[in-house]
Amino acid sequence: MSNAGVFRKEVATLAVAMALLMPAACSTAPARSTPKHATPTSATRMDDFVRWALQGPSGYDQALAELMRLYRAQATSQDPSNVYARNPIRLADHFVIAGVQIDNQYWYRPVVAITVAGQPCYPMAQAAAVAGIELPPPGSDTGSPGRSVSARRNDMELTLTESRSDPRCVEDISFLHLKTERRAGAK
Repeated sequence: MSNAGVFRKEVATLAVAMALLMPAACSTAPARSTPKHATPTSATRMDDFVRWALQGPSGYDQALAELMRLYRAQATSQDPSNVYARNPIRLADHFVIAGVQIDNQYWYRPVVAITVAGQPCYPMAQAAAVAGIELPPPGSDTGSPGRSVSARRNDMELTLTESRSDPRCVEDISFLHLKTERRAGAK
């Protein structure tokens, strides 16, 4: 199997692991709806996370710092911290992070997964445009809901996964370092 095939298998395994760790955030449309108590708590926009993810290690660090600021109470005391949270955070553009997983030990690579609330819908076309990803035309794949598209730049990979209930919307934004060594400070 080629390196690309092995890597795609690892990414698929990662997606399954994240789905198992965050079942309430990913399993049904009602869990993705916007809670009434989610008020804007950040000047950050959802597009920022997509853009930062492809800027390389400095962009990853910027995205991580913002997520750590938003989810400080849920962070572990490890260095670097891990976060597994399902509380909603409304961003400046009114899109809502329904949950986040930050795992700095998985395969010795930093991995971030942001679950996006279904209401309001963060358009897949908008996210793909920010990432510079050309979306395949509708019906060009298996037609199964929840398809993913990815981009690789600056030693990073960004994956956008569409909602199972509304393919026009993003359900998950995930990104990771493509380097196999641990980042500085990891134990």
